[in-house]
Amino acid sequence: KTFQPLLRGSRLDPAQLLEALHAALAATLQRRAVRAAEATVDQDYDDVQRAADDEEGERDASILHHLGEGCGSLLKTHAPDTLTALLDGAWAQRLAHMAQPQCLEEDRRFAVYVVCDALEFGPGGDDAARARAASLIPVLLESCAPETPAARRQAACYGLGVAATALQAHFAPYAENAVRALVQLMAARPDASTTAACLPVEGFGDDDSDYEDVSDDEDGNAVQEALVADNAASALARVLVVSCPDAGAWSLWVQYMPLLADCTEADAALTCLCEGIRTGSLPAPLNLVVSCLGRCAVALKAGAHGTTARGTSPTEFDGAKQRLG
Repeated sequence: KTFQPLLRGSRLDPAQLLEALHAALAATLQRRAVRAAEATVDQDYDDVQRAADDEEGERDASILHHLGEGCGSLLKTHAPDTLTALLDGAWAQRLAHMAQPQCLEEDRRFAVYVVCDALEFGPGGDDAARARAASLIPVLLESCAPETPAARRQAACYGLGVAATALQAHFAPYAENAVRALVQLMAARPDASTTAACLPVEGFGDDDSDYEDVSDDEDGNAVQEALVADNAASALARVLVVSCPDAGAWSLWVQYMPLLADCTEADAALTCLCEGIRTGSLPAPLNLVVSCLGRCAVALKAGAHGTTARGTSPTEFDGAKQRLG
């Protein structure tokens, strides 16, 4: 994608915009801390005040979300200058602090989201920026721990995959640990029967809004874990393509396919599979690859949400089957 710069012709530069966003972030976190302290020490704190604080908390949570979106937009439109400003300014220290175990989960998740954007978009193809961005990868590796809440784990998996693609050779020092973490999360994939809610609703189309929101369903936890596993599998393929051509890990990835929970990542994974077969660059045993294609064909025919693979043409998939005889 090509992102158009914000504030074209403006005198404001990315560093100034980041500074303004950081000031708003600091004020938001300060308000939250004051509310928490008052709730603890104020002897007259009652239900009325609690309701007012809850309303303020919801507003600040929304502000936090938009601050992350704003930072991500700058990283997309003003690469690599925004990344340089982020790493050299107050944001780097703030993100490092928010990612620490003693911080609230919403803060740790916010840090992971911003780091994902910084790694995916920040370098902008600049090799020096790629080298500097690699220092952010440990934040994602730490969030891949099995005990991490699923939403942050899923984001961290995605981040490792896009980081491998964006950083290229500069990802290599982290590749081994990334492969280990991603394989572990793939192994925790729930039974496929528990992710039936991921299948398309009647009359589905080409818009993600046509799929049911299962986050509040009784099987929502299993679906969330399936999303984590799918993102780990998709990220593993990206890491292996760029930095670590491990035949054993490729075999595990082929045996995991097809992805069933995440439509976008399933599309990317199926494209990767077809490309590996087309170029003969997939270092996995032939019997595993043939079996994998069979499972993918069954899932495609069934119209499973994650394996609809709307970006992968039938011709491409059929070509991969024919190439294997």
